[in-house]
Amino acid sequence: MTHSHIFISYSHGFPSTEIATQFQRKLQVYVKARAYEIFRDDKIRAGDVWDQRIQDELNKTTHFIALINDAWCLSQPCQEELLYAINRWESSSTPRLLFPRLLFVMLENMATEHLTLNDDRKAGRLISNNPQIHTLGDLHWLGPYDKNQGLVRLAWENAGQLDDQLFDLVERLWKTPPWGSNDSIINT
Repeated sequence: MTHSHIFISYSHGFPSTEIATQFQRKLQVYVKARAYEIFRDDKIRAGDVWDQRIQDELNKTTHFIALINDAWCLSQPCQEELLYAINRWESSSTPRLLFPRLLFVMLENMATEHLTLNDDRKAGRLISNNPQIHTLGDLHWLGPYDKNQGLVRLAWENAGQLDDQLFDLVERLWKTPPWGSNDSIINT
C-alpha cells in the first residue's frame, strides 16, 4: 500500500483554525486504514525550526490541501507553502511518484479565477519553464460542492451542514490518487 502524506495549509484565526482542526479530526478517523499521514502546523513543537520543519513536510507531501479564504490569500506563510507546492508540481525533475496533488477547499466566497500567480512568476518565486497554473481557478477543488456540482463555501456557521461538507471532502480525497496528474479528480 502506498503511503500518502497530507499537508493542510490554512491561515490562523477564526474560522480557519477551527475548520482545519475539524477537517483533520475527520481525516484521522480514516487514515489508519488508508496509510495516510496528516501534517498540520499544530505538530510543530517548541524548539523545532519552524521554516525547516514546514519545508521537510512539504518535501514529502503527496496531497497539499489549502483551506482558502481572504486571510489565507493574504498570509505570507500560506503563500510560501503554496509556491513551494506549485514548484514541486510543475518541476519536470520531480519523480512522478513525488508530485503533490494540489487540492483546494473554499472557506468563503471567492472569485478564484481572479487570484493570479503572475506576480510570483515575474518575481521568480515560481520557477517553472512550463507553467501550468496561472490562477487559483486553474487548480482542482475538493469542494465543497452543491447538489448541482457548483463550488460553494463551507457552511462553517452551521455545525450539521459543516460536518456533512467535511465528510464529502474526505470522500473526494479518497477518490483522488496520491500521485500523477491532477486531471483525474472525481467530482461526484
